Amino acid sequence: MYEYKALITKVVDGNTVYAEIDLGFQRTHYAALTLSKIKAAMPSPQPDILDAGDLARIYLENLVLKKTIRIKVYKDGSADLFQNNGDSVNGLMVLMGHAVVCGY
Repeated sequence: MYEYKALITKVVDGNTVYAEIDLGFQRTHYAALTLSKIKAAMPSPQPDILDAGDLARIYLENLVLKKTIRIKVYKDGSADLFQNNGDSVNGLMVLMGHAVVCGY
């Protein structure tokens, strides 16, 4: 597990984000991250229908998009996201009903 500061540049769905990761020493890495140990509903393929997947994406956007947060990245590419106040973004997604805990 590695811990970094990251700027979230895009939210793909309720459990996938693109991040600009600060590696230190003026080095930056860009990566797609999957939130670890949770599963959010997938958005509808029809753009005119707002469903649970879209609500999960919108909620995640409000939490992290264009914000610098703390991330813990695991070897499998999944990540735990934390707001600056220490709140777990993964936990908030579950607590608010936008995701469920899963075993992987």
